Amino acid sequence: MELGDRLAYALELRGVSRNEVAVKVNVAPNTISGYIVNKRRPDYETLKRIAAYLDISTDYLLGTIADIDTKHGKLTSEEAMLIDMYRLLDTKGQEMLMEVAQAAWKYSNPHSTDTTSE
Repeated sequence: MELGDRLAYALELRGVSRNEVAVKVNVAPNTISGYIVNKRRPDYETLKRIAAYLDISTDYLLGTIADIDTKHGKLTSEEAMLIDMYRLLDTKGQEMLMEVAQAAWKYSNPHSTDTTSE
């Protein structure tokens, strides 16, 4: 993932719009859009302001670490993306995903009947 992908994900995770972060870090909304589509790169000070406002590390935005702190604790980008996809599904899709996850867990832990921990 590039900086723009990480920024877009962080905005979604925090429930913040491009316009809102632009106002808070004192840049134009189209500048934030340029970062998200990887056409522009923020300078160091802007990167720090964005990270501070979103309560994430600059290391995450720059891709030097793969996980992001969330209300669920530290999650890898893949774990957080799975949670996001689950939330976007309708009830039937969520039920189907849970069945697949439980089957995968049972496959990986054949001697356990508890699917709530690993």
